[in-house]
Amino acid sequence: IANIAAFILFSLVIYLPAPVWVIGVLLFIYGFFLSGFLVVFSLVREINPMRYSATSIGFVNTLNMLGGAIAQPLIGKILDATDKSHTVIKHTVVYSAHSYAIALAVLPLLLLLATLCLPWIKESYCGSRRGD
Repeated sequence: IANIAAFILFSLVIYLPAPVWVIGVLLFIYGFFLSGFLVVFSLVREINPMRYSATSIGFVNTLNMLGGAIAQPLIGKILDATDKSHTVIKHTVVYSAHSYAIALAVLPLLLLLATLCLPWIKESYCGSRRGD
């Protein structure tokens, strides 16, 4: 539910022409639903043997940071590719709102991809794996 809500809310932020205060409220609610990601740390600890718990949590944290490290340059490349006529004001490149809408579409698409991956995640039934 959290992924679907985050997908819908971020899509609204990108594509809905709204006043700044509405965007602020949508982003606040979006942040609330993104907290669903925190469950992943417990889940990964529960579905792996106890002796690998630190490694598995570290791996999830690495993937989390890697996502940001890849997404930011990717969005920048998409901005550069979609807005050939950007302007430069005081040594700062200014892109059109349309280019941002195209480039930022990566983020809701990744949320949608994450939602589609959910059926393949093992249920832990809130219990740690014992042994090994």
